[in-house]
Amino acid sequence: MKLSRARLLILMMPVAMAVLLISCSGQKQSDKNDSDSPADTVVAAPSDSLTVELTGLDSLSVFELLQKSHQVSYHPTALGVFVTGIDSLENNSHHFWVYSVNDSFPQIASDKYLTATGDRVVWHYRNAE
Repeated sequence: MKLSRARLLILMMPVAMAVLLISCSGQKQSDKNDSDSPADTVVAAPSDSLTVELTGLDSLSVFELLQKSHQVSYHPTALGVFVTGIDSLENNSHHFWVYSVNDSFPQIASDKYLTATGDRVVWHYRNAE
């Protein structure tokens, strides 16, 4: 059975995240983000445990964009969806997922924020402490 590249990436993502978390613990990471990296990558950052970077597309919400390339757990609320996990990395008492668009943090649910082509969308696995 031949696996597509996207399915293989989804299957390998939790393992890669675990290795990244273990290898990065206790080490300071650079703020520099390689502009030649693919649009949908997981990158360690100093203020976040992990980040997931995406490139916006006209009229797609931040949430829809995330769902196109990642496994997403979420909870629907009256104000919109609340993302509780990305690629099996769930919110807990120490970390939570939050998004930014073009380096600002909108105060609106991710399913309500429509992106434009080229927007830089980043999901941050933020340390709650």
